[in-house]
Amino acid sequence: MEVNKKELVSEKSEMQCDYLVLDQLPSDFRSYDVNEIYVRGLFYGETLALSKYVGNIKKPNFTQLASIYDDVIRGVDIKKLELIDFIVLMTISSIWTVDDFGWSPNIRCANTVENKQCEGIINQKIVLDDFEFTESVVKNLPIPIKINNKDLDISVITVGDMIRKEAYLEQNPDADKKIVDYAFMIKSDMTDEAKIKLITFGSTADVKQIAQIDSETYIKIKPVLKQCPICRHHNRLFIGLNQIKAYP
Repeated sequence: MEVNKKELVSEKSEMQCDYLVLDQLPSDFRSYDVNEIYVRGLFYGETLALSKYVGNIKKPNFTQLASIYDDVIRGVDIKKLELIDFIVLMTISSIWTVDDFGWSPNIRCANTVENKQCEGIINQKIVLDDFEFTESVVKNLPIPIKINNKDLDISVITVGDMIRKEAYLEQNPDADKKIVDYAFMIKSDMTDEAKIKLITFGSTADVKQIAQIDSETYIKIKPVLKQCPICRHHNRLFIGLNQIKAYP
């Protein structure tokens, strides 16, 4: 596989490192004013930090992930990344961390054989060419709308939004998560509390505009198909933030 690489000085190690040059992302760069992003494989110390962190918490928070990957992903402020792009860039980094540029899932086959789960282990490497994405109908962001006669710019949730959302929910654990999600899609110059209030007391018709935008801008990774070496069944592998799940 032919790849385009760029040498950059790592801000963490202060050494020259090879970064993979990416000129295609699931979002098609609709949220950024650049047309390429750079990603490298993890340093050994970073792999240890990531495995220690992920292994001790069910749902890694974005504050920690952004800290781990802020030097791994270059060319754009990591907090401005759309979540789908962030997931893919982390996955690509994992692929490039190991030899032969592949990521072995090492996950048990999900197929059922004679009423028992197959004992095969899927270890065929996941490579860059395996990734496909659903297509968003929205190519340009942000999108202007009105709520309570107030002009607003609406866009997708970013890594930075997730960091602020986590902090808000920690302080307000009883807050409705759907309201919080819609509030953080507002990119206009307002406090987080003002955004929450605007959504909470907005009319259903007005807020449905955001729900519609959320639906139309959504992009997800299509399942990666990998064959079990034992039963030969093609499992559908779903790539998440910190794990791979297999479905028959």
